Amino acid sequence: MSAWKKSAVAVAATAALACSAAALSAGPASAATVATWEKVANCESSGNWSINTGNGYYGGLQFSLSTWQSFGGQQYAAYPNQATEQQQILIAEKVLASQGPGAWPVCGPKAGLTNDGINPYPTPTPTPTPTPTTPPPPSLPVAAAQIGSVEHAFKINTSGQIQINDGDFSASTWTGWNNIAGGTNIKQIAAVPDLNSAHLFAVDNNGNVHIDTGNWDSHAWSGWSDVPGASGIKQVTAAQIGGTVHLFGLDANGNVHIDNGDFVAGSWSGWNDIAGATGIQQIAAVPDGNSVHLFALDTNGNVHGDNGDFSAGAWSGWYDIAGGTGVKQIAAAQTGSTVRLFAADSNGNLHLDSGDYSAGTWSGFSDVPGGSGVQQVTAVPSGNGVHVTISATDGNVHGVNGDFTAGQWSGWYNI
Repeated sequence: MSAWKKSAVAVAATAALACSAAALSAGPASAATVATWEKVANCESSGNWSINTGNGYYGGLQFSLSTWQSFGGQQYAAYPNQATEQQQILIAEKVLASQGPGAWPVCGPKAGLTNDGINPYPTPTPTPTPTPTTPPPPSLPVAAAQIGSVEHAFKINTSGQIQINDGDFSASTWTGWNNIAGGTNIKQIAAVPDLNSAHLFAVDNNGNVHIDTGNWDSHAWSGWSDVPGASGIKQVTAAQIGGTVHLFGLDANGNVHIDNGDFVAGSWSGWNDIAGATGIQQIAAVPDGNSVHLFALDTNGNVHGDNGDFSAGAWSGWYDIAGGTGVKQIAAAQTGSTVRLFAADSNGNLHLDSGDYSAGTWSGFSDVPGGSGVQQVTAVPSGNGVHVTISATDGNVHGVNGDFTAGQWSGWYNI
C-alpha cells in the first residue's frame, strides 16, 4: 500500500461547492515555473498529461471540462487531455491567477505551488490546435440491479438525468429508456437489489448523496431522500446483506468511507473511514454471505481488494489483485463463491479475473470477447452467469451475458 498516491484532487469549476476538491478559493494573480507545474501533475495524475479515466476530470492537472471551457481551454482542444502539456499549463496559469494555489488544495502545497510570479513560458503563446469537429461523447455513468429474470439498467444521460431501461431476459425484451422522476444534475449512480425492490443511489454535482427506492410489486418509487452526512463525494458503490445496505463513498481526496443503512430500522450508522484506502479513483463492492469484498482502483491504475467481515466486525487488510495494472474502470459481481472482477484498460478493452474465495485463488485476467471502446462498466449476477453493461465511446449503452456453466459469452447487444 505504500506505493499508493496519497491524494488526487482535480481542478473543477468555480461554481462547485467548497466541500469538493473542485472548490476554488479566490487568490491574487500569480504564476509558477514549468517544473512546479510538472510536480503538481505528478501528484494529480502521475504526470500523465493525456489521462482520461472516465471520472469527469482530464489531463495532467485534472481539469473538469467546465473549468477548461471557462478559462479558454477550447482554443487548444475540446478536452484537456487532448491538449499538450504546455497548453494545459497555460490554462492552469489562468486558473492560478484567478483562484490562487488553493485551486489544487492537496497537490498544490505538496508541489510547492506558490505566487512566485515566474512566467513559465516567456515566449509567445503556441498556435492553437484545431478543435476536433466531432469530440468524443462524454462518458455515461451506468448501474444495474438484477431482480429475478429482469435487469434494471440505469444510466445518466448527457443532461445529468437518470434513466432506467428494464430488460426481461425470459421474454428477451427491453422497455426502452425512461426518466427517473427528480433524478437530475447527477454525476454518478449505484444500485443494489432488495427482494423485489432496488435501492438507487445518486451523487449530485455538489457531491451530496441521495437515495430513491423502486418497488416492482407496487410499481412505484419512494421519492428521493438524502443520505445523512454525505458531502464532497465523487463516487459511491453499495452491497446489501440482509436488511442492511453497506454504502461506500469515495471522496474527492481519494479516501474511502462506509455508512451502513439498516432498512428494517430505518437508520444509518454514520460515515466511518476504511483504513488504508487512500489515493483511490474508483471503488466497487459485492456481498458474500455476511461479508463484503471491496475493490479499489488507485490513481496509478492498480487494483486492490479488502474483505469486510461484518460478523467479526473486522477487515482483512488490503491486498493487490495480480495483473490489475493500467486499469481505468472496474466492476464486480459474485456468483457462488467466485467474484467476477471486470477491468477496462486505458485503451477501452475489457478484461475479466475470477477470484475463488473458497480456494483462495484468482484465474488471472483474460479478455472479454468484443469488449472494446469501454468508458464505464457495471455487472450483475444472474444464476451462474453475469450481465455486463457498459457505456461506450460510440455514445451508446451495450450489454453482454457471460454463462460460466457453459463457459461462453452471448455476444454484445445494444441497450
